[in-house]
Amino acid sequence: MKIFNIKAEEKKSAFLLGVLFFCIISVGITASAARDSFFLVKYDRSILPLMFVAIAFTMYLVIPIYKSIIKSKDQIFIISISTTIFSLSLFLIQKSLNGYVIPLLFIWVEIINVLSVMQFWILAGEIFNPRQAKRLFSLIASGGSFAAIISGYSIKPFVQTYGSENLLNLSIFFLVGSLLVVQLLRGQNDNAVQNSKTEGLNEIPIKLGNYLRSIAIMIGIAAFISKIIDYQFKIIAVNIFPDQNQLASFFGSYYMSTGLATIIMQFFVTSPILTRLGVVTALGVLPIFVGIGSISFLIYGTLAAIFFSKFSDQVFRFSTNSAVTEILWIPVSKLKKSTFKPLIDGSIKSGMEGLAGITIFVLLYFGFMSEDNVYILSIISLGLILLWIWNNRRLGSGYVNALIKAVKNRQLNLEELKIDISDNKIIETIDNSLNSKNITEQLFAIDLINDLPLNPWKNTLRKLFESGPDKLRKKILKTSWLNHDIISSETISEKIKHKTQIQSDAILCAGDRKIFSCFSFLEELLNDQNLEIKSSSSISILKMNNKHEKAKTILHELLNHKENQIIAKTITFLINSNNLIDKKTILRLLSHDSLEVRRETIKVSGSYPSTDLINPLIRNLSISCLLDDIVDALEIQNKSDIIIEISKVLQEPQITVRLKKGIFQILKEYHNQESIDLLRSGLKEKDISIASIAADSLHIISKNIKINYTTLKKIDSDISNIAEYGYMLHIFRNNFELSQSTLLLIDQINSDLKEIVPILLKLGVLESPKIPLETYIQYFHSDDKDLLPLVLELVESVFKKENSDKIIPLIETDVDKIKIAYKLYPGILEDKENVFLTWVENNHNWKSIISIDYLLNNDQIDLLSRANWDNIDLDIFSNNFFNQKQLALLQESFKPKFFSEKGKNMYSNLEKTIILKSVELFENITGDVLSKIAQIASEKHLEVNQNLFKKDDIGNSMFVIISGEINVHQNDKIITNLKRGSFLGEMSLLDHKPRSADATSKTETTLLEISQEGFYELMIKNPEIMRQIMKQLTYRIRKMNSKLQNSPK
Repeated sequence: MKIFNIKAEEKKSAFLLGVLFFCIISVGITASAARDSFFLVKYDRSILPLMFVAIAFTMYLVIPIYKSIIKSKDQIFIISISTTIFSLSLFLIQKSLNGYVIPLLFIWVEIINVLSVMQFWILAGEIFNPRQAKRLFSLIASGGSFAAIISGYSIKPFVQTYGSENLLNLSIFFLVGSLLVVQLLRGQNDNAVQNSKTEGLNEIPIKLGNYLRSIAIMIGIAAFISKIIDYQFKIIAVNIFPDQNQLASFFGSYYMSTGLATIIMQFFVTSPILTRLGVVTALGVLPIFVGIGSISFLIYGTLAAIFFSKFSDQVFRFSTNSAVTEILWIPVSKLKKSTFKPLIDGSIKSGMEGLAGITIFVLLYFGFMSEDNVYILSIISLGLILLWIWNNRRLGSGYVNALIKAVKNRQLNLEELKIDISDNKIIETIDNSLNSKNITEQLFAIDLINDLPLNPWKNTLRKLFESGPDKLRKKILKTSWLNHDIISSETISEKIKHKTQIQSDAILCAGDRKIFSCFSFLEELLNDQNLEIKSSSSISILKMNNKHEKAKTILHELLNHKENQIIAKTITFLINSNNLIDKKTILRLLSHDSLEVRRETIKVSGSYPSTDLINPLIRNLSISCLLDDIVDALEIQNKSDIIIEISKVLQEPQITVRLKKGIFQILKEYHNQESIDLLRSGLKEKDISIASIAADSLHIISKNIKINYTTLKKIDSDISNIAEYGYMLHIFRNNFELSQSTLLLIDQINSDLKEIVPILLKLGVLESPKIPLETYIQYFHSDDKDLLPLVLELVESVFKKENSDKIIPLIETDVDKIKIAYKLYPGILEDKENVFLTWVENNHNWKSIISIDYLLNNDQIDLLSRANWDNIDLDIFSNNFFNQKQLALLQESFKPKFFSEKGKNMYSNLEKTIILKSVELFENITGDVLSKIAQIASEKHLEVNQNLFKKDDIGNSMFVIISGEINVHQNDKIITNLKRGSFLGEMSLLDHKPRSADATSKTETTLLEISQEGFYELMIKNPEIMRQIMKQLTYRIRKMNSKLQNSPK
């Protein structure tokens, strides 16, 4: 089955659908041959155009009834019932083929054909997703081609043996066959994406929309032209073959030849067109070939010419066009599909066929045309073909938009809240919230009116400021800081005199309002024992008199205080008072050891327009939790100056990875070509996490400005390079088996691979920034087998082909990535040792550490000797990552002065990382992140029966068991016994609550202890640790809830 690209799990469904389609098309061919020969020979063929009209009218009545019957019903049930009805009806009609039964049969056969084919493709669309559809629909449709060949071939001998009057028995036989086959498909459509994933409340009320309208136009035009060609073909055929049996045999031969051609198309042409050239190209195949046939018949008017036209219509309609039409329906939700597909495939299609019949009848009736010059109809066909091709171009882009919408509908879009202060109801509602006893609701109400005129709520705000809780009073004061109408200066003066939580805020407000009546009292407060009051008073005085010596002295002392908390608070009071602090002090505080001091200084620098502050602000970008504050502080600076300074910093040889990450992260704020060029340099970084940030910033910039063509072409090259690195990692990983020595190496490879696909997705949509990329990435990480194909289809439809060909195999889970790698990048990874050297010399220290560790553990010291040690950060050897044996080997082989033997711990930080990786809580956290936890983990040794902690002890650390056993117990009752790899006390890292039980060593035990203080400090500097820990704790809670829900009641 490899030649057909069918996967093992798809074989059964694909085969059964192929057989089912064989039966359905066989019914259509045999019943149509019988119907046409009966009608054209036994009935008045001059009313043939009116039969087209009758069919259209009947379908108009049948489709609504059919829709109401099938609503909310299983598709297999619907097919089973309808097939039974069709079989019985044909059996009864067979018994009385005379008079008016013949035109009734003509209409009824069309109804059977339309409903059967429509039901089949709805079922196929439920069983297979868009990606599978592109591969399989053309192959499944080949069942119809085999049907055309076999049933078409069988008609002539059947007619010669039994006569054409018994041909309907053959149709009944195939109907019974389809009824049996469809029973074998039960359950195959249970996991349909459209059933469970894409329906949404937004589809009520249901509207047709431009996309479905374009599908309707395409199907309508195709039906109109097909009916004209059908009429031309039948008239020419009956004139040449007047005998009923001869005519039926001719039709059989025609169906056989078209079936043979169709099967060639389906096996060798349709799938390559769809997968390589896309939906838009495939849409153009049918109208172009039908157009060629119509031109030929218009010129020559022969059976051969109309045969080519009819042949093209039949072959391409049941191969390329059939497959692409069903693919067009896949992004449509099941609710919309069940509503509009019967309408479009049934009523609209039949309506246009009826319109074609009326057109032909009118032309015949008024003498514009006769049966001798039916070629005139080709003029109408050619005009409509031009409209058809134009509509197909719209439909191609509509398909992409429909796929995007299918993803977007899974996102929750919140509308912006707009408040109209002239609306009394809104004023009353907010006032009620302000008067609520719920402080959260009150604070939210103040946030809502923060930027609005406050007069409508003046009395309520005054009352709350007098009697509300301190948190609320602070908020009200901040909101009405300079608004004398809400809070008067007299009220502020009064609040200054009382020792409350808002005293310091009131003091600062008095300075900003220049309330000179408070000046003498503020001078008294300079002697207050409370340093916060002392600080706010000095600043408020200086705002009214910047030459006040005592206030200046006190402010200077506080800014140089030994307690960081006092410095930080004082700086907080100085925000928007840049004239009270000099540039030299700001520069000094921007490099202060305290994170909080730096944060507040950064905020103050936001009102200090000096270019000298740009460089130190940029250097603080190495601390991720300060990024937002730095972006705000830089707003006052000239953007060109910022970009120039960033360029200089990036060129420094000793720039740290963290600083690079911070720089590339804030570049998204500057929407210009210079930023884009700098971010492109980030895409070339060896550290894939830096490239990820650069790609994210580029994607954000693309939403604000259009990236020029030249840059996009360069980014295409970056995409190729990053994709090549992804394939290289797959090959690299294939060289290792999971073991203790390869655990961290494989973990890092997997971590890089998880980042590479999102990077490629971000870069691939820079020309289409409106695509909901975050949703794609979320689905990629979810590993949802139902959602991933939809994302893949969007990538294939939206991305440039040169990019999608490289990206899609990295996303797909069941392809041979290594084989594809060598095909896309001949010569990739010719030397595995060079990859190792790239990692050893990487500016991502963790990669250097785990690569050197692997090489040392596997006696590959010779390979290390090839490394350029000038590119390696030698500080990694002084952080206890390597054990004493490894350091000794490095000292012996290379430069002893670089390799410190600092620390005599039993376990190196790498060994601790491996231990932590084996713990359930940490197993899904990358080694790079875990190594930071390992560095703060200390070893603890217990003798037999030694207490680790006791019940009601204050918990301030967690433990991981390296060796030995721990009994968790209350008094003498053992709750649980924990062994190597187990952990305990983890909640103490978060809630600092008392221990709930005793923990005692059963044997000699060695543990790793992770203290709360060190863990908190680590999380402040590395927020990704908290995100990962919370993710794992959430997972455990969900798992526990699931167990509780599934447990016996």
